[in-house]
Amino acid sequence: MLSDLNDAKRRFSESRLKELCDEYAENYPQLRLILERFYGLGKRFTSKALDDFLKKLLLDQEVQLSCSEWIYQYTTPYQFITLLYGVGFAGVANSNGATQFKVHETQPFSPENITIESILVVHDTYADALQLRDVLVSHLDANVDLKKTGLLEDLPGSFAYGDYRAKIAEMQTELKTLSKGTNQAAAFETLVGDVIRLCFFKALSNVQERVRTYEGRSIRDWVAGNHAQSGFWMLVRNRYDALQIIFECKNYVDLKADDFAQVDHYLNDRIGRFCVIVYRGGPEISASYYSHIKEIAIKGGLVLLLGERDIEVLLRQALSGKSSERHLQELFDNMIRKVS
Repeated sequence: MLSDLNDAKRRFSESRLKELCDEYAENYPQLRLILERFYGLGKRFTSKALDDFLKKLLLDQEVQLSCSEWIYQYTTPYQFITLLYGVGFAGVANSNGATQFKVHETQPFSPENITIESILVVHDTYADALQLRDVLVSHLDANVDLKKTGLLEDLPGSFAYGDYRAKIAEMQTELKTLSKGTNQAAAFETLVGDVIRLCFFKALSNVQERVRTYEGRSIRDWVAGNHAQSGFWMLVRNRYDALQIIFECKNYVDLKADDFAQVDHYLNDRIGRFCVIVYRGGPEISASYYSHIKEIAIKGGLVLLLGERDIEVLLRQALSGKSSERHLQELFDNMIRKVS
């Protein structure tokens, strides 16, 4: 049906827009905040319209908070065009109507092709995600507000954007200052719970701590429901029947054989055969750890190790608006290769 085709186009467009923001998150943290402000506008912009857009954009408190380290390098229409062209979001139409888009990373941007008459053209790939109209925007009136919550806005339900960033920054500081050992084990466990809620919220939900079995024989530090419909967590759910994800927290550097025996005891056909151990070691993984994990893998399960550096990466990615899935997938791939 035509409606199915249109729905597929929209979902493809949303996916590509998120991938674009992920791809450039290191160079342009929270690029999504800039691109989502185009929501509901037009596909084409004059230099005057871009100047109006930038004036509104630079007064946006979220943009000031999250993009200040780089956005002020692109405060003129020409500079802004170079940014959007460089990331592949838009191209430039010249006087004869032909539009040039970036087609590969080494393609140079040609300043001589840009004049006051040039038109910025948003690539059709992103038009459905941003609900762009097929019109030329020549100016933006003072009473036109840029949309502040576009399709890319995706935060845990109870958090406003500024509060979310502040909490992530607080967690980064806490991880650096939290001492290792049993005295701070409870604090580390709480920190890990916050990481699960704030970094994995798109796929994991109903996060609970100190989860006991009904007879009280096992107490899992954290358990989260795995409702992922795509990506890394869906792979884990399908491969290991992991409808629930177990997280065990170890506030020390060196894991022991008992730690692996403990999580092996948790894994079964009912809860799934996948577990994450979060500890203070890494980035190098001891060969003895692999031997323990291999024994679990032989029985159809897997243990993924998240060291302190991995937690730092996840928090940094959350702060820049980058998905955690790629980092987790890399850890998973490396683990599978080591124990296969």
